[in-house]
Amino acid sequence: MDKPQVIAFMVGGEIADDDPHKWIKLRALAISDAAEAWEDAARPVIVEARADAIDQAAELLMDDAFDVESTWDAAEAAGLPDGMIDSAGNAALLLWQVERGL
Repeated sequence: MDKPQVIAFMVGGEIADDDPHKWIKLRALAISDAAEAWEDAARPVIVEARADAIDQAAELLMDDAFDVESTWDAAEAAGLPDGMIDSAGNAALLLWQVERGL
């Protein structure tokens, strides 16, 4: 039984007809194309989920009933990474300024 072959090559480079690794490279390209198509299809769903989470955190940050620290802690406990919480803070600040005409 042959061992699996692993090689490295530049995706998008030419593959010669007489390349001994031609079929491995073609299969790698097919897998790469499929992964890219899946990522493109999944991107809107991921973006929408992130936007919803940021929107909820921004609403809490704008609510005078909640202080920033407890809202941050709650967002972290819900699994939001710091970058998304920071984005929510930026969105909340911008909305706050718009509401006050600043």
